Amino acid sequence: MTKGLWKYTPIITMFPAIAIGTTAMFLSGISVSIYIQNIICFIVLSLCNIFFLKRNNILNRLNPIILIIVCIVALLFTFIDPGIEGVHRWIVIGPIGLYISVIVLPVFFINVWCLLEKEKTWYLIIAIIFVSIILTLQPDASIMTAFTVTCILFLWKK
Repeated sequence: MTKGLWKYTPIITMFPAIAIGTTAMFLSGISVSIYIQNIICFIVLSLCNIFFLKRNNILNRLNPIILIIVCIVALLFTFIDPGIEGVHRWIVIGPIGLYISVIVLPVFFINVWCLLEKEKTWYLIIAIIFVSIILTLQPDASIMTAFTVTCILFLWKK
């Protein structure tokens, strides 16, 4: 892949998933409002991706510890809503439900990697413990498993 296209990889890789998912929802008779949310989120996040890639100096100035704290707070927001049968995975804003772990954990791991590179192991361990407790209380076995495996790989690198 050429250097210019490489930065658009998130958009290029997500497009087929959005197209297939939207088509499947349409053919299954799912409400238009549901699959339109996917399309709108894809467009908004693609624009954010382009914006941040053009202004990469913004990302370099952000403190990874602050971003990790923001991720932890976002995960805690799932407990504001009573949840469904005791499961707290979503932050609901009007008609839109955000599966916050899937949104926040990639940002968390990018910043964990920054802490590993800066040799700030204690901050890293504290953050991992907090997120582990939150994911255990949600409960979400698939995310917790992915989180645990990723943390093991990061700490193994250390």
